[in-house]
Amino acid sequence: MHSELVEVITQPINCWPKPQQQPGQRPQQKSQQRPQQKPQQKPQQQPQARLQTELALTRSESHHGTQCKPESQQQHTSRRKLISVLKPTSLDRYSMLRIGLAPHSPFGVSQELMVASAKLARQHSGVRLHTHMAENQQGNDFLRTTFGLTPGDYIKKVGWDRDDVWLAHCCHLDGAEIKQWAHHGIGVAHCPSSNMRLASGICPVRDLLDAGVNVGIGVDGTASNDTGHVLMELRMAMLLQRASGNPKGMSAREALLVGTQGGAKNLGRDDVGRIAPGMAADFVAWRTDGISFAGAQHDLVAALLFCTPGLAPVDLSVINGEVIVKDGRLTTCDLREVIQEHNRRSLALCSHITQQGGDEQLV
Repeated sequence: MHSELVEVITQPINCWPKPQQQPGQRPQQKSQQRPQQKPQQKPQQQPQARLQTELALTRSESHHGTQCKPESQQQHTSRRKLISVLKPTSLDRYSMLRIGLAPHSPFGVSQELMVASAKLARQHSGVRLHTHMAENQQGNDFLRTTFGLTPGDYIKKVGWDRDDVWLAHCCHLDGAEIKQWAHHGIGVAHCPSSNMRLASGICPVRDLLDAGVNVGIGVDGTASNDTGHVLMELRMAMLLQRASGNPKGMSAREALLVGTQGGAKNLGRDDVGRIAPGMAADFVAWRTDGISFAGAQHDLVAALLFCTPGLAPVDLSVINGEVIVKDGRLTTCDLREVIQEHNRRSLALCSHITQQGGDEQLV
């Protein structure tokens, strides 16, 4: 990957509150629950920079059917150092930082890396594991032709059959694998829009929930979902489970539980996912006196998904006790400048892809 393209992709667009905020803007106990990171004297030693380095070390250059080289000792040592740097803050109950190891997929990394990731994660409390699994039939065929294994067999062989694992997609699981997931406490991140866009299949969420598998919601990435909107995904998840002919395939309230408590459990968190005493001050809100809620005052919860008011920007968003969106407006930066910069980088990326002979249509 060319250096100029890497710069376009990796340089952050910061839309978070500036560090010189007045202390009085937070509740006093918040600083104990989610302590501020100490100022870094040397920019090159910031954990974020190390994280970018780590991502570069582990990025796969392979495609379907090509195995990557096993992780080098240098990469393994670097990964250990990264965890040791970030771990103290991540163990806080209300920390906004969590650590997970996420090799991309069985067709994107070697079996050795999958095994090593599991061993490394379990040497550190709270470090979880994530990968893509059974997203489409081609992925399952790859496992059978390359390793002679089913998704369930593969998960067991590489040591990922534990409750510190959550897997994206899981559209193509058989009944035995659903029971295996439930027995071992393996979670699933359902990504309905991505699955539909790529014609991957439909995740059997109803069967997973009935079997006792924890299901959360995902938006996948921008390569397969240009709208990272969680409520849109919940609406799609609800409707997809009904599309097979079962009008009770998923209710609005079940979908909202998947998107809140289900996601929190997948991430191993007990401090988010509900609005209750002792939970983190992270929540969003919508006005209910607008046209989107008109005629739905008898069940405002269901209206969030059926009447789609949630597809518009939220009226209020509070993160870590900070008001980030107020009256529908972002409070932490000039959104127009962010959009302009985003468009500049996007055009540069698309131009590069086109020059390299990529698909001009990109959709």
